[in-house]
Amino acid sequence: MKNKLDPVKYEMLHKRLDQTLKEARETIVKLSTSGVTREAREVAQAFFLPDGDTVHMASAMLMHIQSISSAIKYMIKEGYSQDIGIHEGDQFIHNDPHLAGMHMPDVFMIAPFFYKGKLAGWTGNFTHIAEIGAIEPGGVAPGAMDFYHEGLCFPCVKLVEKGIPKRDLFNMMSRMVRDPRSIDIDTRAKIGGNETACRSLAKIIDDFGLDFFTNACHENIREGEVLARERLKSLHPGIYRSRLFSDSTGLEEKLLMIEIDMEITKDRRLIIHVPVSSPQQAGYNNCTIHAVQGLTFSVLLEQLFYDLRWNSGTFKVLEYNISCGSILNADRTAAVGYCPIGIGSQAMGCMDEVISRAAFIGKRYKDIYCPSPNLPSVFYGGIDQFGRRCAGVNVQGMAGFGARLDRDGVDSGIYHGNTCAEAPDIEADEMQTPFIYLAHRTAVDSGGIGKHRGGAVPEMVMSVRNTPLFMAGCMGSGRLVSPTQGLFGGYPGSTTCFQYSSNTNLNELIDSNGEIPYRVDEINMLVKGEHEYLPISTKIRPLKEGDLIGWKSLGAGGCGDPLERDPGAVMKDIKNKMTGERTATEIYGVVFDRETLKIDYEKTTKLRERKRKDRLRNGIPAKQYIKDMVEKRKRREYPVHILNLIDELSSFSPSFLTQLKKEEEISGEVS
Repeated sequence: MKNKLDPVKYEMLHKRLDQTLKEARETIVKLSTSGVTREAREVAQAFFLPDGDTVHMASAMLMHIQSISSAIKYMIKEGYSQDIGIHEGDQFIHNDPHLAGMHMPDVFMIAPFFYKGKLAGWTGNFTHIAEIGAIEPGGVAPGAMDFYHEGLCFPCVKLVEKGIPKRDLFNMMSRMVRDPRSIDIDTRAKIGGNETACRSLAKIIDDFGLDFFTNACHENIREGEVLARERLKSLHPGIYRSRLFSDSTGLEEKLLMIEIDMEITKDRRLIIHVPVSSPQQAGYNNCTIHAVQGLTFSVLLEQLFYDLRWNSGTFKVLEYNISCGSILNADRTAAVGYCPIGIGSQAMGCMDEVISRAAFIGKRYKDIYCPSPNLPSVFYGGIDQFGRRCAGVNVQGMAGFGARLDRDGVDSGIYHGNTCAEAPDIEADEMQTPFIYLAHRTAVDSGGIGKHRGGAVPEMVMSVRNTPLFMAGCMGSGRLVSPTQGLFGGYPGSTTCFQYSSNTNLNELIDSNGEIPYRVDEINMLVKGEHEYLPISTKIRPLKEGDLIGWKSLGAGGCGDPLERDPGAVMKDIKNKMTGERTATEIYGVVFDRETLKIDYEKTTKLRERKRKDRLRNGIPAKQYIKDMVEKRKRREYPVHILNLIDELSSFSPSFLTQLKKEEEISGEVS
């Protein structure tokens, strides 16, 4: 169709549409009261055809755009225009992840766009509402055992009718949450974003004409599919596999597993298979199929389709094959609160890995980067320092990006799937909450070790002030095993931790100018009190003035052999407190003077040569390794977490049993 459209006008319209959506996005950011929107910029805005297909999205939180498209298609399928009504000035609120979306705090506002009385499309947006009325404050409840514990649910509910907000529904929302500021003000901000978009869209059609506008939108989607299939031609057909272990269902620590196969067919389709997966869990670390589609799509947009059209045309090259009842395709009863920053985010890491492997074979080296971590977060509720009710989630733990084939990863302050993320200011948290930060710093050795280091991540030590009642907990995974893989010899990122210390002498230390902790591992050494090293998913508990919480994010994966890292880069990381001295010598093989940090290059070369020889001498042939593993498994000599994982997968996944039998066949070949 594009050859029938004026190409200059076509590109001009596309740029106008892009600027319109970015303007609407920024309207939401400016009007929002929530730090996760205003500071961390978890926001998205897009425009859709009348049938719900995405035409274009503003660069932002990419993972949610396909969810808005699915919500629009749900309303069309359910016949909203016949009984509920779809009129000019209407706006619908939606957050039901089992219909379209990821988890309850992801709240969408969707508005039909009319031009001179005719439905010309839809505009929709998203922000994260930090308090949604779940069984625990902050939007995500580690104690949730099923979907019905997770708060207010709006399955495409009309909140604004013909331009008039429904006051009864606004009152209901405000009355059913602990802190109404976020859900009330941010919802109005999103309504304003859609109104901004609709006004600007009408001006675009005034300038270009409705026929040209409509044809250009369809062409944009067609072009998105064509360009995506062309891009797939640069990759070798085949199946690329990644396997990952997670360690939290919620309050229970146990091992879970997912295996993602990305199949690139000869006719340039891209099929996401999940042949092995743990079953859905009685906890909050499950995903809906809609979430997995949005999350994996956002990885493709960032890593492979970054310079193409971001719309439903690009999505059409994708197909999914995921077993129902698994943690990546849970049924409508399952709690899914931790999905997008838990097992779903870890699935994004698997996508990073399989795309990187395909890109390496296709010699698209710039498209390679290692998995990035998911996000542990502290959530809270109670009375703030001004005597107001408060509830929310702390996003200071925003993590880093994985290493690239030719450079280090991005350190703290970015989140996978958000192209306009910003590290939130500590001061914003301290103004709005009773939290006071004693430390917010980069954790040593947190980025995955490798020729190129994975992104390092923050660790924090926090207390509270001027509050009669305050509670905090933590949501996360990655305490027992890191879910972020390294590539091509690189190490995984660091694990995480959460510590709670009560009845401390912190105030006395401050009053006497004593030494206070600036790292999590210093808390026990410097502060007297009752110290608890807790699971990373921990229910809310009281936190009074002088009590401490310490926590650390997960590190991003490293890339390449650590023995090939530039010794100068290792020394720079030591100076910046990114790498420890012991790691520099024992893992990177760098010999240096501890006082001056001057490198002894001759001894470094000899040490690295010795380490390479040690690898060859101590290495075990693959078939022998598999035989030893099979025999150990038969004797059930593994730790209980591993044995439970094997038993659960064997009873749920036929593909896993097939893999076990293949390993037994291989072990039988070893004499």
